Amino acid sequence: MQQRPISIEQRRGPNILIRFLYFFLFGLWFSGIWTAIAWMSCVTIIGLPVGLWMLNRLPQVVTLAPQRENLVIASGQVYLMATPQYPLWLRALWFVFIGW
Repeated sequence: MQQRPISIEQRRGPNILIRFLYFFLFGLWFSGIWTAIAWMSCVTIIGLPVGLWMLNRLPQVVTLAPQRENLVIASGQVYLMATPQYPLWLRALWFVFIGW
């Protein structure tokens, strides 16, 4: 009998009340500083990896939102996988009609 892989979505982080308070007391102004430093880092070739890392972490800086991770257990092995994205055409439609 073949076992199916088990997928578990993990989201760890503070509760919504703490995130709400953090956003208004700290996240609004600090995210501007964080973004400015990230963009300045992206100007140089040496700072580009750090700048991109900082831009990818911007949602955590603004709202303390945890990153989503999928923990997949298959054949006794444990894998940590990123959350899959929607297709590009669907994201493009979202951007044109809603995200703009």
